[in-house]
Amino acid sequence: LFDQVMIFGIEPFKDRKVQTGNEENESEKTKETEETEATTHNLLQLLSGFLDSEFSELRTEAAEGLVKLIFSGRLNSAKLLSRLVLLWYNPVTEEDTRLRHALGVFFPLFAYSNRTSQECFEETFLPTLQILFNAPASSPLSEIDAANVAELLVDLTRPSGLNQHFQNCQGLTVHDNLALKICNEILTDPSVPDVRIYAKTLRSLELSKEFTNDLMDLFEDILVKVKDKMSLKMVEKVKNNLSKGSPIDGHVSKEKDNAENNLDCSKLCTSTGQN
Repeated sequence: LFDQVMIFGIEPFKDRKVQTGNEENESEKTKETEETEATTHNLLQLLSGFLDSEFSELRTEAAEGLVKLIFSGRLNSAKLLSRLVLLWYNPVTEEDTRLRHALGVFFPLFAYSNRTSQECFEETFLPTLQILFNAPASSPLSEIDAANVAELLVDLTRPSGLNQHFQNCQGLTVHDNLALKICNEILTDPSVPDVRIYAKTLRSLELSKEFTNDLMDLFEDILVKVKDKMSLKMVEKVKNNLSKGSPIDGHVSKEKDNAENNLDCSKLCTSTGQN
């Protein structure tokens, strides 16, 4: 099934219709678009459903097939990426060496291939962490270190990880956009314990010098509304570094200890014992 999708895409899975005219009208085009979206959704549901199998061999085959489809451009789903990240960290797959190796190789290869791939990982950041924050105690997901997952996603979206062509692109970087999302998420509910992980994440981002002013107002709001002292200390450090930091390779410099403590993605993505 995976090979069929790799070679032919979703066309073989769509209902075949006999064309009655030389040209389709707008209504027919709209129906075709809706059909394509529905077919893609149903196919994605079918294939990703195997990730929840109780049989490790089936989970592994499904994961390997899905990452091939994503890497080849046949599938584009931030939700599916999130599921793969959670599957990689899930204690249930701790003994699935082949599965974890496949995902560990795929994540950096896909993320650093182009900016669009990093944007897909950026889109998974908040939903993935929220799944972990809300996981019931009875779920294996409750055993996953959310801070570790956040570090992985930060490393996979580093602008410096892209090749030189993509690094030189104008405009906001993926980390700039991620910083904006994190700040707004903190301000949505400044009292929750999860704020501390978000604040720690802000310290690890590579932020563009041109984006500094846009963040200052958000940092000011956070410093007023957040009550957790450790979170306040981390946000204050980020704010101070941005206000006086010197740019390095187009990004604001970070403290040395932060750089040393940042997760080495190449090591993380070849490890099978993250938990």
